[in-house]
Amino acid sequence: MANRRMFSLDVVDTDAFLDLPISSQALYFHLGMRADDDGFVSSPKRVTAMIGANQDDLKLLIAKGFAICLKNGIVVIRHWKQNNYIQRDRYKGTIYQEDLALLSVENGVYKEGASKMDTFCIQDVSTGKYSIDNNILCSPDGEREREKEENPLLEPDKKTALVQDKEDFEKIYGIFPKKRGRTRAFEYYRAYVGKGRIIGGTRYRLAKRQIYLAVASYVQQMEEAGTELQFYQNFSTFMNKTILDYLPQEGEHDI
Repeated sequence: MANRRMFSLDVVDTDAFLDLPISSQALYFHLGMRADDDGFVSSPKRVTAMIGANQDDLKLLIAKGFAICLKNGIVVIRHWKQNNYIQRDRYKGTIYQEDLALLSVENGVYKEGASKMDTFCIQDVSTGKYSIDNNILCSPDGEREREKEENPLLEPDKKTALVQDKEDFEKIYGIFPKKRGRTRAFEYYRAYVGKGRIIGGTRYRLAKRQIYLAVASYVQQMEEAGTELQFYQNFSTFMNKTILDYLPQEGEHDI
């Protein structure tokens, strides 16, 4: 198990979390520090007693949606994949694979009920490669815009497009370790993959594949330089203009 864990302000800076008693908040951090690489805590009662909290604190974390208690007494940190990203060469899967199979992940949040698991928080940084599905890396550039150009009478379902954009954005956002500026970054993302953003008199229309590769390149550069998380740009800052400096050159698509 790792000696270092991360916690996202998107989780712990919410009213729902800050309204919890200090003892419950402290327990959350201690459980997070002792979770395995999939967010499973095998001895939550021992951790609770060890820090001087009580079972009501644990029950409150579960009731308020910050943890899931499985039938065998194991606790899972619900927002584990929002809090943490793990290099693939350091990742060690949980021993509770049967329990893991009973959970699904939606936007980085564990939910009870099996489905295809989201693994995008696990990064193969050591080889400069990242894992993501073909919807990101293999879709044609500007597919939605070209479709409208080829058939001007085609009116895409705006709600469906928004849902798809959110899903794709969350996969890209999931590999960026500093979880700040999500809302504004999503606005930039939609502009880039839509009609494009005009910056310095130039319109930049990007494919989601290009955006993903640019984000991956920036994160890899920071990792290789040993940059501390506090010195990473907020995601909104990166998506605003910095992304243009990390766009892949022609032929740099195999990651």
